[in-house]
Formats: sequence, C-alpha cells, structure tokens
Amino acid sequence: MQIAEARGQITQAQQQLARLVARLQTASRPEAAQRLTDALLFSARLALKTGDVRMGQQILATPALQKQTAAQLVRGRLLLIQNKSYEALHELEHLQPAPGEWRLAVEIHILLALAHISCQQERQAREQLWQALQLALPAGLTRIFLAEGKALLHLLRRMVPVLDNAELRSYAQRILRASALREEQQRAIKPASSTDLLVRPLSLQEQRVLRLLVAGNTNQEIAHELVITINTVKDHVKHLYRKLGVSNRLQASEMAHRLHLLDT
Repeated sequence: MQIAEARGQITQAQQQLARLVARLQTASRPEAAQRLTDALLFSARLALKTGDVRMGQQILATPALQKQTAAQLVRGRLLLIQNKSYEALHELEHLQPAPGEWRLAVEIHILLALAHISCQQERQAREQLWQALQLALPAGLTRIFLAEGKALLHLLRRMVPVLDNAELRSYAQRILRASALREEQQRAIKPASSTDLLVRPLSLQEQRVLRLLVAGNTNQEIAHELVITINTVKDHVKHLYRKLGVSNRLQASEMAHRLHLLDT
C-alpha cells in the first residue's frame, strides 16, 4: 500500500486498504486491533490527500481512533485543509507523542508551523519548524518536509539565512535542494500544458468547481460559494467527469492532481 501510494497510485492503495480493513475487522488475533487502527489512519490520510474531506471525517469518527495521538494529528491536518487554522492549533498544540515517537513529533511541529503560517504568525511558525528540523536532523529526513508543499518550503527558505547552527543550516539547504530537484523532475515529465491531455480544456468556471469539489464541498456548498444554482453545479460536475474521463469525485480528485490542474 505504501509503495502504491508513493508511486501516486492512490486508488490502488485505497482499494488495498479497504480489503485489509475488512479482514482486520473480523480478525480475532490480539495484534489485529493495532493493525486496524494503523490501516484506518492511513486510509484517512489518503482520503485527505485526494481531497475527499468527508471520507476522512467519517474514518476519523471511528470510536477506536478517538484517543489516538496519531488520529488527533490527522484531525489537525483535516482542520488545516478546511482553513480552520486556529482550531488546528488548538487540536495540535497539546499533543504529546510517546517516548521514541520522534517521527510523529516531527510531523506535529511541521503541522503547527503550517497552522501558524496560516494565522500569519511568522515567529511562532519559525519556532515550530526549527524544532522539527532539530528532531529530524539525526535521521536526515527530507520527504516529510517536501510532502507539505510550498508554504512550508517558503518558510524554510526564509529561515536559512538566520540559522546559526551550521549543521542545521546545511540540513535545511539539503531539503531545499531536494525540493528544487523534484520540481525539475516534475517539469521534465509534465506536459507543456496541464490541459493538453484533455480532449476539451476546462472552462474557468469548471476549474473553480473542480477546486471546490476536490476540497470536499457538496454541490449545495459549491453553488453557494460561486453564487449559481445547484442545477448549474450539477451540469458543471457532469461536464468535468466527461472531460476528465472519470465517474466519481474521488477519481476526479486523483485525476486533477495527476494532471496538475490545481497547481495554478
């Protein structure tokens, strides 16, 4: 599943997870409960990654996840996606990973940095990112930072000149070089235009609808946001599905990410 996810095969990874969850829910072995928790959390993260906010919410409502620190972390991520930055701060700032869960601690500091960025609290965001770098430095992690997108990397770029610790500054620069390399590789395989792979390009209004759809909004919410009727929204969604060659929201979200239709 992790391999499929790393390759960008999100639908395949989700199908594998669904089968695993179904097996674990009927398993009687003692270790099955923890494996089920891990599988549910991975499912929630994948749902959020594809923009399926409601699916993520449904998974996180599972009773077995209510008191899990890792689940609270995913809830914080959900709140950030929903632009509820102050609520995300409240969810994340009191999390205490168990001893030895240093990777979880790194992710908590990263998400706190993102929440502070969203709240325009630069000083606090820098403090949290500095702590994340300190914790991640011994293992030399890069992907955990790259996965969080441009806002975090922009903050890191602003921090590099004022990092007094030479080793930490070198580490931050290595992360930024890895980011630049990944962007070059993506440009090399990306079509000249994201819409070149579409038989018919998306209209400006269809692009707006797609962004709201991927963010997990209902048809009614999209209609309210764009000040159009719900029937007009349904027509746009139908046209989007036809142009993208998909049949549901999850597939539309995955295709939008694959074609970089949300990058601009």
